[in-house]
Amino acid sequence: MANQVASQVANKAAAESTDRRRWNRGRNPLQAGTHGEITTTAWVIDRVTGKERRRRLKATADHKADSKRTAVAFWTAEAYVRTDQGRTRFQSRGKTKDEAIERLSQRMSPSTGDRLAEALATESGRVTAFTNDSTLGEVLNAWIADPVTTDARAVGTVLRYRHAIDKTIKGRQVGTASLGSVSLDRVTPRVVTLFLASLTPAVAKTCRGILRQALTYAVANGASAPTTNGTFAILSQRVERGTKSPTAPTVPITKAQAAQIIADLKADEKTSKTDLPDILTFMAGTGCRTGEAIALTWAQLDLDSEEPTALINATVNGAGRRQLQTKTRAGVRRLALPPAVVTMLQGRLAKARTDSNLVFPSARLPKSDRAETPYWISNITGVIRTELDRLGHVGVTGRSFRKMVATELDKVGFTPRQIADQLGHSRPSVTMDVYQNREARGPALVREIL
Repeated sequence: MANQVASQVANKAAAESTDRRRWNRGRNPLQAGTHGEITTTAWVIDRVTGKERRRRLKATADHKADSKRTAVAFWTAEAYVRTDQGRTRFQSRGKTKDEAIERLSQRMSPSTGDRLAEALATESGRVTAFTNDSTLGEVLNAWIADPVTTDARAVGTVLRYRHAIDKTIKGRQVGTASLGSVSLDRVTPRVVTLFLASLTPAVAKTCRGILRQALTYAVANGASAPTTNGTFAILSQRVERGTKSPTAPTVPITKAQAAQIIADLKADEKTSKTDLPDILTFMAGTGCRTGEAIALTWAQLDLDSEEPTALINATVNGAGRRQLQTKTRAGVRRLALPPAVVTMLQGRLAKARTDSNLVFPSARLPKSDRAETPYWISNITGVIRTELDRLGHVGVTGRSFRKMVATELDKVGFTPRQIADQLGHSRPSVTMDVYQNREARGPALVREIL
């Protein structure tokens, strides 16, 4: 019995010793990006020295404790934050205790717009948004609505993605259900392959990019099916465009044909009252894009110098708004204006209203107070195609004029880089492969060698 009691006493002593060691280990270390306890201190003005000092809560051998009625000059709040360089102390002051704490929290919190810092700060304990039972439609809706998705893309790109999601992906009927109602674990490589194969190459390329990014978003938010069933491998494969383009190719025209088209537009009773002849005159003389032409303002033009120029630095996006950036970085360029274009612009300037800003504004009444707005890019391109078809120039579009400029410059010996700069292309290969209407010819010296 005595041995049993002694054993219990020994076990109890060992347990107490273990508990003491456990509590003597101190606090757990702070994780990177987190902070410890916030402490606050009241500061008062010393009556003897007139300097700021901490309020004394307890009396010491040399000083008395401060009364609770002593006026507080200000409060400070401080905390330690774990950073890459170690532990750093942050301190802020305020007139009140709450103000000091709020300012300290603002200093320690991630800056506005830093989504990576916000994600790191809120990742701990976060509930995942998706599971393998989540539907493809739910993932697509959340991905396209996320600010990270929309802020990094042009307005026209977001609109095109939304249209493809609603009409092509979610709206695709599979038996009695739709593809948007399918759970993520059923979006297998075979399903993706069959879906993309049923689309035209251009639409398949867009949908492939959307699915790849949306499923990556789903995996980042809790789902695992796309990584385990091999769907990413299928979406990483390039979509071949095939030997024939699903859409009609750009109809090439010559310089003489461009002049005849513009003359026909001016002679027509309907189109002569519109901006179409002048817009196409500007495009034929510069090779700029349709969106760049309708976004042109008088401030971009220099018509009074010996060599008149136009600064192309804006375009109209898919939402019908003028944006101060072109399609690509290479699109910002200054172009020399031919005499015919200068004459046309001077004529428009003489007739323009004093408060006019756009060179080609959408129609408004002469005495209307409505602010100027540019043409919608989709509307003006459709009108150009429709009216030219009606006048007998079937298949000719605004891009035909850009292609004509590239071809004419190539005929007189301009380099591919110079032509690409004129058209606003970052790569000369695009200019040569798509926009130049040239006949492939072998070297002339071949006849002497062979």
